[in-house]
Amino acid sequence: MTKLFLTVGLVFCIAFKVSASPEDDARYIASQFFLEEQIHEMRENASEYYVEYLAGLLNKHNVRLKDPERLEGFVPEEITDIAIDGYINKSTQRVLDAFNAQQLSEIRTFYLTGTWRKLSLLNYEELTTGKEEKTVILPQDLGYEEYKIRQFLSPQEFQDFQEFVESETGKTFVEKYSEVHFLMVLDAITAPMYLRRGEATLRTEFVLDALKTKGIFEFSNPIARRDFIAKIENELQ
Repeated sequence: MTKLFLTVGLVFCIAFKVSASPEDDARYIASQFFLEEQIHEMRENASEYYVEYLAGLLNKHNVRLKDPERLEGFVPEEITDIAIDGYINKSTQRVLDAFNAQQLSEIRTFYLTGTWRKLSLLNYEELTTGKEEKTVILPQDLGYEEYKIRQFLSPQEFQDFQEFVESETGKTFVEKYSEVHFLMVLDAITAPMYLRRGEATLRTEFVLDALKTKGIFEFSNPIARRDFIAKIENELQ
């Protein structure tokens, strides 16, 4: 998992009106640091984390979790959203701490350009070595295989990109990007911890659905299974 996050690319940007709020700008920028599949993996890790909590609660009732992976599939997004939102909030603060209001506005404006949308989808390792591993394309990387990257941009787009990199905001962006991204990697790895153990509960519809599915849990006998399911049903009423 760590390798995946360390080699992540920037997500495809969706253009919409730039907000005047530095907090909104920072939140948008923070949301662009990971590809959709990395967010999906973060959600899967959160499900795994939450299921570990549930297993502990089930043990207290003499119920053994046989198939954690199947139970993870029952965990709804409203629970894993807690981890995702915690990550986004933390990363938003990282961006706010790194750039001032004007820089945030200019960085977000550039993120919303067609030029950046193209660059955010480029696979730098594939361009330079032929490998398929996804990595972040930093502005300073242009010096390596510039002629290859030019193939993906029009002359005007490439000029716009160079102008941004050479601007005061662009220089600050280049200087601080790696550090901010590294901290966000750590935030992503620890995101499941926003799911607090004390908030885990068996009194949910998805747990009840899983209990009624054979093969996920092991009970001492069929009567114990029936009674435990009835107990959860009564608590949900």
